[in-house]
Amino acid sequence: MTPDNSAGAGPREHHPARAAISPGRCRSRSARPCLREQRRFRGAAFDGARLTALLRNPAAAAKGLETFVSVARTLPSAQVYDVVEGYVKISMECAEIFKLLDGERKPESEMLLVFQALEAILLRTASDRSHLWE
Repeated sequence: MTPDNSAGAGPREHHPARAAISPGRCRSRSARPCLREQRRFRGAAFDGARLTALLRNPAAAAKGLETFVSVARTLPSAQVYDVVEGYVKISMECAEIFKLLDGERKPESEMLLVFQALEAILLRTASDRSHLWE
């Protein structure tokens, strides 16, 4: 079969319409978002790696902290992923959060989120170690 004959093209043969689509991107051009985008907006995949990525993006840092604090307030819970533990495993020094304190003056609401996130981390790690003091 020649490459320009697209009839009956098998999975290994070149198809010009598929060549322009990069892997990992939604193939559909419809108005309905793909499943990956739906999961991202539902918050089902919010974990330590997602938080780290959001904190590295200055435009998304406040939203990431807001989600982190709201999820951390529900812990401990068997139904909710422990995002505090997940983040601390990835970034033991919490460098991304402390980096938000550097630089120009931030709005008070964003500073409050930073300190609430640090509070959640401290409370969670203290509760893990409470058996050592008893």
